[in-house]
Amino acid sequence: MLKIIVSFCSLLFSMTILAQVPQLGSDSTLEIATWNVYWLGDATQGNGPSDETLQYNNVKQFCLQSNLDLIAFQELSNPTTYYQLNKDLPTYASMMSDFDQVQKMALYWKKSHFKLIQAYSYTILNDQAFNFGRAPLQVCLELNNAQKDTIFFIVLHMKAYGDQASYNRRVNASIGLKDYLETSLKNKKYVVLGDWNDDLNVSTYQKMVTPYQNLLTAGYHFPSKELTDKGKRSYAYSKVVFDHILHSQYIQDSLYIPNSTEVFDLAPNYILNFSRSTSDHYPVYAKYKFQLPSHTSTGIDLFNISNTFMIYPNPAFDLISISNEEKPVRYQIFNTLGELTLSGHGTFVETDKIPVGIYFIEREGYGISRFIKQSH
Repeated sequence: MLKIIVSFCSLLFSMTILAQVPQLGSDSTLEIATWNVYWLGDATQGNGPSDETLQYNNVKQFCLQSNLDLIAFQELSNPTTYYQLNKDLPTYASMMSDFDQVQKMALYWKKSHFKLIQAYSYTILNDQAFNFGRAPLQVCLELNNAQKDTIFFIVLHMKAYGDQASYNRRVNASIGLKDYLETSLKNKKYVVLGDWNDDLNVSTYQKMVTPYQNLLTAGYHFPSKELTDKGKRSYAYSKVVFDHILHSQYIQDSLYIPNSTEVFDLAPNYILNFSRSTSDHYPVYAKYKFQLPSHTSTGIDLFNISNTFMIYPNPAFDLISISNEEKPVRYQIFNTLGELTLSGHGTFVETDKIPVGIYFIEREGYGISRFIKQSH
């Protein structure tokens, strides 16, 4: 009888590890997620769930079975655990924070969907704005779609705790982040995601103004606010949304699927004792279009246009040739803000009235090429 009980308990434990997480992602859309994995890899120091193997297997199982295309982690707290997760998730590539603090950020993305642009991937804002030791991780990826969109992903982990000093640090970090987006990433496509440690309607600290009011007032797009407005929670022990996603205007207008942001608060139905065995945060994810049906006129990146037809001369002065054929073609010219500058029909384009700068010309049936307008 004792052997039967022991066998049953062993089977139950095995079932807990191998719990079937539902597929959250779809092959027809792009799912982008953020998840605080609660001191993953640091149990020997007395942090996070006590059964580190069980926690690791649950996190791994979620990644393998949820079919999400990109996942931002916070509190990945052991480089050895990070490298092991890389081996166990062979369809994903990744990058991890390089600062000294234990609670690091990491980004995992499907190799089939994204390609790393190493030159623009590094720790950012390692200054007074994020002086609590967890500077954000920026990862620049090229999306493997028809447009070859270049997207900057920023993973952050804001200061925790419900006291005045911590609240002030979240406010200062928000100011620093806004300044960075409006200078370094101006006119770029970006997604900022992570554990913001506060909500968007009102702060968890004495119901003060949310520390991210500056971003909301300026019209920044938080798809995760849909969860706040619905009264959802991403933190297991309080009815609050700590985990947020923010994205640029271009992504809001062209890629984001409206009302698609979800929180996987059903995790306890699939992973036994989830908040104690795995994490006290639920994954939050949003859905995006993988392909655009046609060219969009906002937010063209300087990094993602390969010439698809010949422009001569380039750099240009007063006149450029866009066709070796006698047959005229239709064309549209956009500036780096994605604004339509000129359109017409012909084999040549008069560029004498276009200001000096970088432009993108879309030739009907041939795609997009880039050219530079120079002065004499």
